[in-house]
Amino acid sequence: ADLEGQTTIIGNIIQCTNTNGGIGIEVGNLTAHQPNIIITNNTIFNTSNAISIVSSYSSGSLYPYSISVINNIIYDATTGINRSFASNNNYIYVLNNAFGDVTAETSGFGDHPIFDTISLSADPFVDSANGDFTLNSNAAGLQCINSGVPNDIDQDGTTDNFFDLGAIQSDSQGANFA
Repeated sequence: ADLEGQTTIIGNIIQCTNTNGGIGIEVGNLTAHQPNIIITNNTIFNTSNAISIVSSYSSGSLYPYSISVINNIIYDATTGINRSFASNNNYIYVLNNAFGDVTAETSGFGDHPIFDTISLSADPFVDSANGDFTLNSNAAGLQCINSGVPNDIDQDGTTDNFFDLGAIQSDSQGANFA
């Protein structure tokens, strides 16, 4: 099938692996005829490489793919977002992700900008050791609530309806849903 111009969303995933070489989300072997990819609102915990982008696009195409990494929480990882290929990275956008207890937030991006990173000083989850990745009401959890890229832009240019970071969202009354 010709997937040119389509978008694939990898979102609302809770990925918990181990640090013995585990990878949370891996994107690879892409060409210009692959869909655009948005990795958004995931919670990735206890991994070696939380998000790994391992291939490049074919240059010279009219429709190069793009990868956007937005609104994710990466906690307890060796590397948060790893880009491991040598070609141009103009089509990779990293925006508004939270990192805590990671050795390196990003790797392989060189001078490519990483936008609006949130550094977490503590575990933002209610009980990550037992698999409860609901955002807690402590400082780290509160940093992630209503901090995501907005999902609504009004005609006058104002934004509202901000996402929480991570896979589990809460409504205005504080109730959580996945």
